[in-house]
Amino acid sequence: MTIPYRGLAADHNHSESRPTTRSDSAALQADQSAPQRATSSTVKWIVYLLLVGVMLARLPQTQGMVEDGLPQEQVAELGRELAGVAVSLALMVGIVAFSIIMALYLSLATALERHVHPASYSIGGHYAFVRIGLFTTIVLCSILPIQVWALIAGELPNTPVRLAAVALICTAVLFAARRALIACGARRAVVVAATAITLGLLVSVF
Repeated sequence: MTIPYRGLAADHNHSESRPTTRSDSAALQADQSAPQRATSSTVKWIVYLLLVGVMLARLPQTQGMVEDGLPQEQVAELGRELAGVAVSLALMVGIVAFSIIMALYLSLATALERHVHPASYSIGGHYAFVRIGLFTTIVLCSILPIQVWALIAGELPNTPVRLAAVALICTAVLFAARRALIACGARRAVVVAATAITLGLLVSVF
């Protein structure tokens, strides 16, 4: 009576344990070898919204600067209401342009992290979805402190001061990432550092 039971059990186990095919092995290997982005999507969205948010926080300040810069003759010709509409339209165009430029900067940082320096720096230990790459950090640190300064002081610092501040910030970021840079080798580290500082200066100027 036990022999048929063993046969049924063997057939049942055989039906459940399907042999691994070549396509399954290839798919599993592809999943394991898939490159991981240096900056996670969550962090990238946080950085993007943070940069756009600080620009929106400066919107009343920017509106006042634009209104003060309008010649009184044009304001008298157009009228207060029409001049206000023109300023509002200009600010809306500026918001859209700034948002697009920030997206382009982050896309450039993603491309550099893919081809130049793919190392990522995790935030919060083992939480893999919270990680940021070097060039995304450069973009964030080259824009956010300057915009916060402008929000507090009421105006952007002049170009030489802004460039000097961004150069120091980029140097500090590179110093914080020195272990990963040393692991790349001296020549690659120089290329990464030069690219990071150039990106920071480019972002701060435009």
